[in-house]
Amino acid sequence: MSAFLAGLGLTNHQTIVLLGPASCFIPLAATLDIARAPNASVVAAVSIFAGLLPYAYIPWASAHHPTYNWGNVSSIPDLIDVIRRRTYGSSHLVSVPGYTGGSVIARIIALLASFG
Repeated sequence: MSAFLAGLGLTNHQTIVLLGPASCFIPLAATLDIARAPNASVVAAVSIFAGLLPYAYIPWASAHHPTYNWGNVSSIPDLIDVIRRRTYGSSHLVSVPGYTGGSVIARIIALLASFG
């Protein structure tokens, strides 16, 4: 169920991918029986695929030429552009220079300092 919800969440907001590492450990911690782990992996993979099915709706809806057509998906590269969010503005979460935090090292140091 959580794999399905993760796939469905990916169709809405791609930062859900940050939960990926946790989803690798949860099934292993939940099942101690190693023989069941491959079956759980197959079920999880199918569930994630089922959760991603809303992406299949985009080309179908676009083919009906609606009044408002975000991205105008008419081919596979157009669909990939929608999935990769190329038509959604910039890739920066914060566009104000004062709040970007500086270099990656400075941000990691600030994060570690905030724990104290």
